[in-house]
Amino acid sequence: MSNGLQKIMVKSVLGSKSRQGMVEIEMDYPKDHPLQIDPDSARDLAQNLLQAAEAADQEEFLVQYIAKLSGVESEAEQRKIVGMILMEYRQWRIDYRGMDR
Repeated sequence: MSNGLQKIMVKSVLGSKSRQGMVEIEMDYPKDHPLQIDPDSARDLAQNLLQAAEAADQEEFLVQYIAKLSGVESEAEQRKIVGMILMEYRQWRIDYRGMDR
């Protein structure tokens, strides 16, 4: 989402140690000024936040499910398996939506 000089990026992330889904927000505007955006951009931002929150919940569930089904005891091996599957899942979601989120 971009409006002039201001850029806001919203995406889902997964805590590497906690395995909890989170929403990451990156903003490219002066930190000492409040963000002011038009109503359409605000709606876009709200939609992006909701989609990222849903994706974070789904990824957290998926990671827990994969770890349980894998039967692998080693934390390092679980992270490797989960990491590969999560990367493929995120790419599939991007392709399915037809947009980069």
